[in-house]
Amino acid sequence: GQALGIDNCYLIDSTINSGSDAIGTWFLYDNSKTIKNLTISNLTISSGGNGIHLTATGNIENIIADRLYMVASGYGFDIKKVDNITLKNSIIESTNDGLYISGANNVEKIFLQNTTIKSSNNRGLYIEQSTVSNITAYNSTIDTTKSSIYLEDSTVSDFTLENNTSLISSSGYGLYINTNVNNITLKNSIINSTSNKGVYIIGANNVEKIFLQNTTIESGSNYGLHIEES
Repeated sequence: GQALGIDNCYLIDSTINSGSDAIGTWFLYDNSKTIKNLTISNLTISSGGNGIHLTATGNIENIIADRLYMVASGYGFDIKKVDNITLKNSIIESTNDGLYISGANNVEKIFLQNTTIKSSNNRGLYIEQSTVSNITAYNSTIDTTKSSIYLEDSTVSDFTLENNTSLISSSGYGLYINTNVNNITLKNSIINSTSNKGVYIIGANNVEKIFLQNTTIESGSNYGLHIEES
């Protein structure tokens, strides 16, 4: 019978280099089918375009990356449909957004652990028009020119920064939330924006809890924490 998709795809102990404007890893796959598991371990990507491009595929159930080292001139990750994504012990450096997720309607988990995301010209983690159950950054650093984390036109159940996570932005927001979020937890973290608001929450009209503990929010020239009704 007709193949239903790919059960497991492994990128392990490898190096992928691409030229100018070329994508490092591009999954061009029937969008009616599913990739169950994309496992990355000890992978180096040097790309003249996007690092990992996953917009022309069907749903991806799980992406698990451990020891991913990526330098990309475009996006680090560009993803349309994913259920779970875990980045551990990894470094992503990109010119555009480090991790960009758009139009993903049933994301269960986005988890960053011991991971650094750097963007020289845009955002670190950018999510738009998506539904996400849980976003957690644990002992991770997002260092960007524009906003470190930017959530827009989406629904998020739980958002957590903890255990020495740092959001650093030179010209954008440290954390920008213009979406519905039920619970926001900032613990043992640092959020710093040199020239804009440290944390800016606007339009989150169904927030049940905002919890800050042992967290530093700094802004060089604007509000540290700004909560505004839409």
